[in-house]
Amino acid sequence: MSPEAVYEVLSKVTDPELGRNIVELGFVKDLSIEDGRIAFTLELTTPGCPLKETLTAQCREALLSAFPEVREVDIRVSARVRQDTRIQERLSVPVKTVLAVGSGKGGVGKSTVTALLAHLFHRLGAKVGVLDADIYGPNIPRLLPPVQGPEAEGERIVPARTREGIVVMSVGFLVEEGQALVWRGPMLHSMLQSLITQVEWPALDYLLLDLPPGTGDVQLSASQLLPLTGALLVATPHPLAQEDLRRGVDAFKRLSVPLLGVIENMAGEVWGEGLTARTAESLGVPFLGSIPLSQEIAHAGVSGDFSFLDRGELPFRKLVEAVGSRVSVETYRLQG
Repeated sequence: MSPEAVYEVLSKVTDPELGRNIVELGFVKDLSIEDGRIAFTLELTTPGCPLKETLTAQCREALLSAFPEVREVDIRVSARVRQDTRIQERLSVPVKTVLAVGSGKGGVGKSTVTALLAHLFHRLGAKVGVLDADIYGPNIPRLLPPVQGPEAEGERIVPARTREGIVVMSVGFLVEEGQALVWRGPMLHSMLQSLITQVEWPALDYLLLDLPPGTGDVQLSASQLLPLTGALLVATPHPLAQEDLRRGVDAFKRLSVPLLGVIENMAGEVWGEGLTARTAESLGVPFLGSIPLSQEIAHAGVSGDFSFLDRGELPFRKLVEAVGSRVSVETYRLQG
């Protein structure tokens, strides 16, 4: 039983989302064969990959079937978020992927969803940062309150960090609380550029870009300044929010930004179930999941206290897994 024979068997196991086998994708690492035991690391593309159990079971079954002499198959699972190579080509920031979180209209809880995703990715072991691009209404400092920073180091800015270790930067840290910024488009563009290029961003798997609502100057500037790995759109089940969701999808398509999917926030019985999912389907955009209207999330959206996740994050696990899977598919597509 040679390593080549083992690789040949494992090449029959395919990642259904990427459409290629796990050997070709480079998922199989550190293979060892000794005394009837096969051991290797299965390095997946996203923390908390929803296909983890399926792929490990298929690997184990294939090896035990092909090699009767094997008594044990030891599969260690790890994750490494793949690099969106366009970021390295255009910017000197050690960020692997940039995910824009937008909405067609205000008041749908987009910033709360951004903060929730940041917490969930962090809990899965990813290195996460959040850039508050909502210059006129910077709410991220309240949703992700820092315990240190930001700090100036010469001409650079060291971003703030939350208690959990999420890296955060916002214009809200740079102005007095409640101060309005009455700026025209060029000033918005300049500020966003500074928040991207003058901040000392650490190595990150995911940089979440919390966009302002609508389809205006900041969305255009973000698509010009940053290679966006993809965009997530947040909507409520309200019929008017569905109209604006359509506008948001159209805007990102016009900007040639890949649409990772739609997230429904404040889901409940008032407007019925399935409306946002049907809208997404009609637009040809993946529907990633719903976040229920609940007292816990409402409280987190005011206080920045997401400790309710300590009591069980299972209802949200599928959502962040779906987002991570869409990101991995998109990074592989971008790499050809």
